[in-house]
Amino acid sequence: MNIFKKKVRLLLSVIYLYSIMLPQHILAAVPPPPPADVAQICDLETVFSSIVSVAGGLLGFAFFMTIVMGGIRYMFSGGDPKAVGAAKQTLTWGILGLAFFALSFTILLLVKAFTGVDVTRFKLCGY
Repeated sequence: MNIFKKKVRLLLSVIYLYSIMLPQHILAAVPPPPPADVAQICDLETVFSSIVSVAGGLLGFAFFMTIVMGGIRYMFSGGDPKAVGAAKQTLTWGILGLAFFALSFTILLLVKAFTGVDVTRFKLCGY
């Protein structure tokens, strides 16, 4: 298995972990912006929250597929040491991605606790 596949699996695992650990206020419905003829800077909050929601779903799906593929590879390895090793490696990368995501979210929460700045929320406007 080449390094590119490993990096892609790690990236997908991290994305999935991020989607699991999203705070509920990010996933909550964003109030509609006031009616206007032109776009406002506050509209970026809605766009960003939509992107995060979609990315979260994709990450969840990617993590689920990584674990399922590792399990399928393990079941159909037939006792072949190379196939068993590849299946274990797939499962390991999925779990490592989850751990990296949990660690990154924990760091963000520590920054919030020590500085008082809510870095887990994208907010441009005052409301």
